[in-house]
Amino acid sequence: MSANVAERIKLFRTVRDIPYRIGLAPGDTDYCCATKTPLLQKLLGTAGLRSRRVYCRFLWQDTELPRAVFKKAPEPEAGHEFLEVFIPEKKKWVAVDPTWDSGAKTVGLPIASWNGLGATALAVKPIKIFSPKESAAVFAQIDKTPPRVWANFLKQNRAFFSAINDWLERNRA
Repeated sequence: MSANVAERIKLFRTVRDIPYRIGLAPGDTDYCCATKTPLLQKLLGTAGLRSRRVYCRFLWQDTELPRAVFKKAPEPEAGHEFLEVFIPEKKKWVAVDPTWDSGAKTVGLPIASWNGLGATALAVKPIKIFSPKESAAVFAQIDKTPPRVWANFLKQNRAFFSAINDWLERNRA
């Protein structure tokens, strides 16, 4: 294994194993897909790898969350993001998803592992994966969202996000 591949794996594991937690208010500690993905992108960039954020949609009921938790979701469908990383040795893009930390393995979540060359498992079962161009447009729109809209979104989802955080905290290895 080349040092470059070993470094990729190390960076991936570092981000993946930050315990997953959704911030409940603006400024809260937040380590969900929307923060872990750009963090991994930045770190892989320092290692010389190109990557792009990809957006998908999924259904909460298709996750490994307990019914009592996902039933608190205000909407049955949600968005998720992961990376596509260009692997120079293979000259191809592969999906890399650092969302669920290895401590969450005890609850049956799909914990990704990465060999630095191939794709990882995704944290969710997508019902639609957006193209890189479509994804970039979605992220540009998200980046324009005013703080008051985010604050309202967090308020509307607080019980659900708290239920996810609490469930993971209780069950994390």
